[in-house]
Amino acid sequence: MRRPALPASEAFCSRREFVVAGASALVSGGRLFAASAGTAARGTPNLCLGVVSDIHFLMDADHTLRKGWDDATFAHALKCFRDRKVDAVVVAGDLAESGLVAELQCVMDAWNKVFPQDRGVDGRKVERLFIYGNHDIEASFWDGPAKRIAKAYPDAATRKRQIIAADRKAAWEKVFREPFAPLWKKTVKSYTFLGAHWGGEAGTSGASDFILKEAAALDPAKPFFFIQHPHLRGTCYGDWAGGHDDGSVTRVLEGFPNAVAFSGHSHYALTDERSVWQGAFTSVGTGSLRYAGHPNHQFPEGFENTQSGRMMRADSTDAAKMMGLFWGNYNVRHGMVASVYDDCIVFERRDFLSDKPLGDDWVVPIPAKADGDFSYRKRKVAQPAPQFAAGAGVKVVGGAAKNRAGKEFPSITVTFPPANAGKGRVYYYEVSAMDAEGSEIVTKRVLSEGWCDPIGGPRYVKDGRCVFAKDELPKGVRSFRVRPVGFFGARGRTIES
Repeated sequence: MRRPALPASEAFCSRREFVVAGASALVSGGRLFAASAGTAARGTPNLCLGVVSDIHFLMDADHTLRKGWDDATFAHALKCFRDRKVDAVVVAGDLAESGLVAELQCVMDAWNKVFPQDRGVDGRKVERLFIYGNHDIEASFWDGPAKRIAKAYPDAATRKRQIIAADRKAAWEKVFREPFAPLWKKTVKSYTFLGAHWGGEAGTSGASDFILKEAAALDPAKPFFFIQHPHLRGTCYGDWAGGHDDGSVTRVLEGFPNAVAFSGHSHYALTDERSVWQGAFTSVGTGSLRYAGHPNHQFPEGFENTQSGRMMRADSTDAAKMMGLFWGNYNVRHGMVASVYDDCIVFERRDFLSDKPLGDDWVVPIPAKADGDFSYRKRKVAQPAPQFAAGAGVKVVGGAAKNRAGKEFPSITVTFPPANAGKGRVYYYEVSAMDAEGSEIVTKRVLSEGWCDPIGGPRYVKDGRCVFAKDELPKGVRSFRVRPVGFFGARGRTIES
């Protein structure tokens, strides 16, 4: 029987010490990462995992970590995991930003400070469940990183020794002091973990053959875990998700309802309820410790305030209808603790900059049922719609606004309060220009300011806005209507100017 979800607790990760990441600082206080009310009520789990992805340590040309890209947040997350007495830590790829061995070493240095000799404060072994991502293997060949690396290491022979891709096996074994295998198996407290590194293995027939061989010998009543960097095609976030694999792993895992897959790569936020998919098996997006991405691939035209879809393709010198970019504001660091019980896994979501919850715990039944309560279809029906507070209104102001190229143009700006009054979380807003008969003339999508923020965070309570160029509005516009939309598409009540 599936246990009901319980609210996330503020005690998830209390504040013990100053941890600086970028311009953010955490206030000191009590014990870190205490169990949420939901997990505490269930007692001690069979297995406890810390889960993060996409660390992206970045070394500058002077051989130091770039300011704002330092190891503070990762170390803080590890300390939180340590205080929760996790049995293992999952990092689902992209340990390094530029593909340098020195960046990889920063990961291990942070780990050794928190888990010396892979041990927690009580002396228990804490397993590393790490994999390579695309940045680790490929980024050193990209134009920007390649120029930065060439500046740091002018000598070609020296430069080659600094690049992970030159010998990914040697780099891994030098830094992590463990044998490297493109496809690996580890056991933690009798639970099996399978991993596939980026570089010809993850999301391919080679990985699927490996999974099939290993999983067939496992107890079907007990979950096993698979870790790779790209999302499994057709699972979390849907077929339109950025950074998914070729589908071969999905097809194999469909035969194992006890399978739980972890993946990263897209940087999609853990505020997105679609981060957990359950069909024939379970697939989980892990969020990221370095900025949050927005899954605009579902909309060919993208959002008005993000760089995606037609917004990415549009000519910025003739962008009179485009709002300013929102990408640079996504300074959040998401991760989870997964507590494994006999019949479910409880996922606690957290932002490691604010140490605040990202939403209620996910209580995911195990093994999966193709059309169970955690299926997208069931959750789409059950998910509450976001709602504006009673009396909320729309403000419309004419004037001049600047496009992304800095050019001013005659415009109308529509401003509205956040739709946080209901239980459903806002993903985006539909902002429509209406005619006298109440018909929509022009409709735009605007990503919510607080879509990836912790509950109650500064952007979570910030007003939304949408800019219309006057020349894109035909005659006859009498009002503007705003409707909030949730992650599963639930639409709340409209407000109108």
